Amino acid sequence: MAKPVLAVGTALALLATGLLPVCAQEPPPTFRVGVVDLELVGRRFDRKIKEEEALTQWYVGEQRWLQELDGYIFCVAAEWEKALTLLRTPKAQRTPEQQAELKTILDEGTKRETRYQDLRGRQANGTITKDEENELKVLSDIPAVRSTDRDARIEALEAELQRRMTGIREELMRPVRETVNAIAAEKGLALILEKDYVYFGGEDVTEDVIKRLNETAPPVAGAAGAGADAAPGADKPKEGEGDKPAEGGNP
Repeated sequence: MAKPVLAVGTALALLATGLLPVCAQEPPPTFRVGVVDLELVGRRFDRKIKEEEALTQWYVGEQRWLQELDGYIFCVAAEWEKALTLLRTPKAQRTPEQQAELKTILDEGTKRETRYQDLRGRQANGTITKDEENELKVLSDIPAVRSTDRDARIEALEAELQRRMTGIREELMRPVRETVNAIAAEKGLALILEKDYVYFGGEDVTEDVIKRLNETAPPVAGAAGAGADAAPGADKPKEGEGDKPAEGGNP
């Protein structure tokens, strides 16, 4: 009964030392994985850099003229509308006529503000008349309406900035995906993972992706173009608001 056991043991020993022939087997298929550093791709993708620079330039320009509006909050509606149009032109590009018109509007607003401060002082020391109380109420409504309009435009600008940023990112992800897929096929990679999620291993194709993108990716058409108004639909104040001339001869 011991012989079969010995025979089996001998066969295993011979197999282990390679002395016993075995049937040849096909090697398992190779499963190659690549990795790509998408953060680095974003930092070095020329098209993305240019689009973001153009978007920043547009945003700074919109911010500039909206900030200039602070000096015009005592303007009545017609003056405010005119200032909105004129201020959109960068200061260095304004004609002498535009500059003069803006100065006239600003001077009128300054007169109202000075009168407003004077009436506030009279109210504080108890020397204000009833007519002056009414005038003060009219004057105080003007900056309230103008400030609301200005703030709405600033809020709309921020929303528009986010919308354009999202549009650029979404549009630029398409060539990134296409490039990654093409390089994976060329290199025979079964899978490409984002490098941040891989602790070890994988063929790094980041430089290949960056090089290919910068050679082939066309610009995003109109993604950060010269742009819509900062606050679409907010150009006009509500009917009659801030329009009333102040009593006592003030416009």
